[in-house]
Amino acid sequence: MSQQGATVRILVVGEELSEFDQLAPQLREAGYKALCQRVESEGELRDFLELQEWDYVLAQQDFAALPIEQTATIIESNGNQQGLLFFCRSFDPSVISEALKYHAIDIISATEMSRLPLILARNNEDNAGEALANVCEQYRSLLISIDTPVVCLDTSRPVLVNQAYCELVGQTQAEVLSHTISDNIQLVDGSNLDTLLESVNSRSKVSAIQIIKQGEIICQGAIEAKQITLAEENFLQLLFHIPKENKSAVHENATDLTLSTPDKNNNADATETRYSLPDALCSESELISLLEERIQGLRDSDDTVGFAHIKMDNYFKLKKTCGPQHWPRINNEFAHLVIDMLPESYQVAKFSDSAYILLADEDPPEEAKQKLENIAISIAEHNFKAGDTRVPMTISIGIDKVSNLSQNANSVLSHAETACAVAAERGGNQVNLHDAEGTEVNLKRDAAKIENLRQALAQDRFKLLYQPIASLHAEPKEFYQVLIRLQSEDGSELLLPQTFLEIATRGNLMPEIDRWVVINAIERLKKEKEENENLSFFVLQGGDVLRDPNYVNWIQSELKDSPKLANSLLFEYTVKDVAQNLRFAMTTFKKIRALGCKVVLSRFNKNRESEICIKHAQFDMMKIDGSLLHRLNEHKAHQECIQELVQLAESKNIVTVAPYVEDANSLATLWRYNIGYTQGYFLQEPSDQLNYDFGELM
Repeated sequence: MSQQGATVRILVVGEELSEFDQLAPQLREAGYKALCQRVESEGELRDFLELQEWDYVLAQQDFAALPIEQTATIIESNGNQQGLLFFCRSFDPSVISEALKYHAIDIISATEMSRLPLILARNNEDNAGEALANVCEQYRSLLISIDTPVVCLDTSRPVLVNQAYCELVGQTQAEVLSHTISDNIQLVDGSNLDTLLESVNSRSKVSAIQIIKQGEIICQGAIEAKQITLAEENFLQLLFHIPKENKSAVHENATDLTLSTPDKNNNADATETRYSLPDALCSESELISLLEERIQGLRDSDDTVGFAHIKMDNYFKLKKTCGPQHWPRINNEFAHLVIDMLPESYQVAKFSDSAYILLADEDPPEEAKQKLENIAISIAEHNFKAGDTRVPMTISIGIDKVSNLSQNANSVLSHAETACAVAAERGGNQVNLHDAEGTEVNLKRDAAKIENLRQALAQDRFKLLYQPIASLHAEPKEFYQVLIRLQSEDGSELLLPQTFLEIATRGNLMPEIDRWVVINAIERLKKEKEENENLSFFVLQGGDVLRDPNYVNWIQSELKDSPKLANSLLFEYTVKDVAQNLRFAMTTFKKIRALGCKVVLSRFNKNRESEICIKHAQFDMMKIDGSLLHRLNEHKAHQECIQELVQLAESKNIVTVAPYVEDANSLATLWRYNIGYTQGYFLQEPSDQLNYDFGELM
């Protein structure tokens, strides 16, 4: 669910188009926070689907490098729940047919990019009945203009048809909806149609059929059957491929499509293949409506109830470990286990593939917390199995207090989700109660700190220090790491970055601070180059600059008086920032290297972000994650990991750097592993002087 003010995550599959650059600005203008990432290959698509959850995938129709059919298949095989948006350069009826084939939830043309916020707004309807009607209308808009016969089934009963199908079988919509599908269709091979339909899942299944009219075979063709989801309900969609000579002409005044309410009990026979969710689950929109009603009911009361957000820990790792053959069953087993342990008064809804939300309607937050802690323990102890392999699973739970002070349902949902994220950050497998009073105090404290940082920028109270990076096995160079510090207001001490960078990030000040660092590093480099031509600086930057299209042009303008300085600048970024902004980073790195600067990626480890960077990004130097270097000689596993990273870097002609070197023993170990350069307090503490003897280690 993407409410206004929330972050909307859109994964774009397509080439570099100006229309895609409009997405984030248009969403921000509509009141959303936007994270838009573009990919151009199958590998990138799979990587980003595993890296984090996305709300929508926007796929370009005519993108030869990754056709939309392949994109849809990858999304389905990955088990993700994203809405597929179909992007076309121009709109015509054939586009509707193609979008329908790949089960797109909507179509956006190059001339109608402004429709995206409207699509999000429509998808945020809070009333369950309206949501179902909206989905019906949305689905109808995809079918109404095409002459392909389509019928949507709940088990074997038609609930949604278009005029083309009615004319194919020679019946009115009322007649079609009053019969089972087998009254009009038979399989050519004589097998049972209902049995075939029960076996259909999210992958298309094509079968030869013959159409029956008044007991006689009138034509033959094929059906393409596939399971789809409308308003959180599972249906079967049948597309009919009938030779043109056998088709009836489609009446130009197409009849409205009709949707009847599905009877969930009719799905009992399909439980084994579809893994039906527990009957006790309500829809997300229904639960939000119940929450809003509860908030209004507490306006004149001192009572409180709990609202919780439950999320699986390490979701992507879990899903990958289980594989597509086991994950649907295990996920379903998890859902039933949670529901069975909850009190009957609790209202629960599925929030995403990895999360649930619930209203503890009769329990105050503290009592709900105790019950949910027991559930968390039971989940951790439960024997989930993928084949013969036990799959350890834990959950994080965040709870918010619903009271007469609650603003609205969205604020409660946000607080519970935030509390859940805090529980996960603390290691998971725990329950965290949202501290409303503490949060208010923290917000006020943050505001004061952010204002202090603004004043520090205006008063030039930041200061740069420098730490040498010396050669072990690589070509001898005089490298220095540029490090930022903040002078206290009275000038008596220098504050470390960990005391202010998080606040700067929350206050959106990091891009300005990053530019301050670049300006002052270049100024110092110009001055020092007059006496030491061999000097070079590592300049660490944040992830926000990677998304700034003017960033590299700005660097170039800062170097216009001394363009040769570019050869002495190495811009450094963390693998996490690069992986989360990969497409932007790839473009930025290409431009930075074209200036003559080098690119360094830091915090390399054996993790997903590092894998993505080594696979897709073009860079010159790799910094090992500092966590691997702490007390290095006591951790054999860390030594082996470093050795593997060095070998990987050497195979890619990438130079390695080991930061945070603590002692001579660690240095000796790194020497054995053929590390290129080293950095740390063992060499020298950060200083405002550039006076290190680089011949000392030789």
